[in-house]
Amino acid sequence: MGLSLVRPLEARIASAEKEREMVLGLSVIERVAFVATNAGYWYLVSLMVFGRYRLGADTPGWPCTVDALGGVCTAVCTAVATNGVAVVPSVLLVVVALASTSMHTAQMRVCPSCVFSAGDVEWFHEPQTVATLRKLDVSCVLIVLAVGGACVGWVKGLSSVVCVLPIHFASIVARSHGYGRVYIWLHGAWHLGSALAIINLLVPP
Repeated sequence: MGLSLVRPLEARIASAEKEREMVLGLSVIERVAFVATNAGYWYLVSLMVFGRYRLGADTPGWPCTVDALGGVCTAVCTAVATNGVAVVPSVLLVVVALASTSMHTAQMRVCPSCVFSAGDVEWFHEPQTVATLRKLDVSCVLIVLAVGGACVGWVKGLSSVVCVLPIHFASIVARSHGYGRVYIWLHGAWHLGSALAIINLLVPP
């Protein structure tokens, strides 16, 4: 019984150490460039808040063309600020962008004392912090997928991301095997591809 409890802990420690070594095997430029691929999500946020995908009187309720939640989706999509910004979808996308950027910043160890001139920030790169942020990141993605499927339609929602999902799963395999450069290339492509998929999902008719 005792060994069965110890082994998973040892496995997690070994996995975290393997990931740390993988990350440190990458150059700072590679790590920063990888984190920068989250810019796709922030660009999407800017489109929602400032650009062409603001929901106004000309596209009421878009993109909630399907409502599997008994009117909830339509209410969410039509809840706009006075300047035409779709509040709830925009907030969801901001949370996704923050979660992904924070997790990968911690994972890639690109936020040392050069950013925070005072205090010890090593806790930000600890395996437990990275693991917690990863769970938050995945949870945010699942929430967005669930809301998107219910409000936009599962066929349209899944068809928009089906091309990039294999890239995401391949990046997980690469990370688990310690292939750092393969991982950042694939997962960076996932960031950009998924952002483009969401943009395509939000394009008004």
